[in-house]
Amino acid sequence: MNRTLNIVSICKDPEIGAVMKRLLEQEEGWTCISCTCSESVSMLLEKNPLIDAVLVGSGLSDEEEQNIQQQIASLNSFIPIVHHYGGGSGLIWAEIKSALALR
Repeated sequence: MNRTLNIVSICKDPEIGAVMKRLLEQEEGWTCISCTCSESVSMLLEKNPLIDAVLVGSGLSDEEEQNIQQQIASLNSFIPIVHHYGGGSGLIWAEIKSALALR
């Protein structure tokens, strides 16, 4: 991918979130905004209209994940939500690339 990708990453555990951010930003042209609560996602999407994907990590309840889906749908239904609960850097990159190819 030659263009810049802007990703919001949400994970309850700040240490895991930091690792996800580091892994995402290793991919050339990818930037990541990391947060630890679902309420931040809406604010981040409103302030950053060029978000390409939202990456959901561990620790969120079903209700919080549904809240994120509703927030995205109300702002821009074309932003894919990618669930990542572990695995290596190759997996996280493949999950993002796959989701972006489907939109």
